[in-house]
Amino acid sequence: MFHVPYLFPEKNLKYKKRFGLQYRIAEFKRLTNKYRNRIPVIIEHDYEPGTHKYLVGENMTLAQMFCVFKKDLEYNETIYFMINKNIVSSIYTMGGIIS
Repeated sequence: MFHVPYLFPEKNLKYKKRFGLQYRIAEFKRLTNKYRNRIPVIIEHDYEPGTHKYLVGENMTLAQMFCVFKKDLEYNETIYFMINKNIVSSIYTMGGIIS
């Protein structure tokens, strides 16, 4: 599954600790087979308990995802999308990141 930790990627990855890699891969395949043009995304907040799951379109850019998540933040908070400890540019589409 495409996993986007909020703010600090290594701090509290509860979803990854709770579910093993094989389960996450199987769940990703199941969801992508059921919803062909959607990508499952998991968001973990550093300050809020729980995990939020979304199905987003392949052509949705990270800039559009910023808008969705930004409305839940305070004015002095920010969002970082990181993949393999690298900050990702907001021009990439979700489908481009997965492939």
